[in-house]
Amino acid sequence: MRFVPLLFLLLSGCSSMWTDTALPTPETPQETSLSDETLREGIAKAADDAHLQGPIETSSLRKTSLGPGSSFVCLREANPIAGKQSSPYSVFFEGNTYKGARLSVIREECERQAYAPTEKIDLQAAKLKGCAMPAKPCAPVRRS
Repeated sequence: MRFVPLLFLLLSGCSSMWTDTALPTPETPQETSLSDETLREGIAKAADDAHLQGPIETSSLRKTSLGPGSSFVCLREANPIAGKQSSPYSVFFEGNTYKGARLSVIREECERQAYAPTEKIDLQAAKLKGCAMPAKPCAPVRRS
């Protein structure tokens, strides 16, 4: 019985070590060389790879040290199919280069972000944009 106060004293010392357990939120980037075109194409590629249907929404661009790039946006379906939960994705950029996308992790806090509607770019149209050379046909040749 006389060791109980000593035990409480020892255990209370452990709790004082963990004063700040809150995770830091990702910072807003100060300057970025990310162009609007690269941002749109990265979002379109990520939405296509994730097989998102219908309208999509994105968050604002933020800095990160968690993924393959130095900045990212959160991406999700605006109107998910009934019975199917829409998981947010993180779309990463390094400078003016799209680096990839993956399902968002908890520390990125995509669930807590404010989203805005985003126009989904047709990837097929984006691919056809750069094929004006006559040696390379832009669309497959259909034979009857």
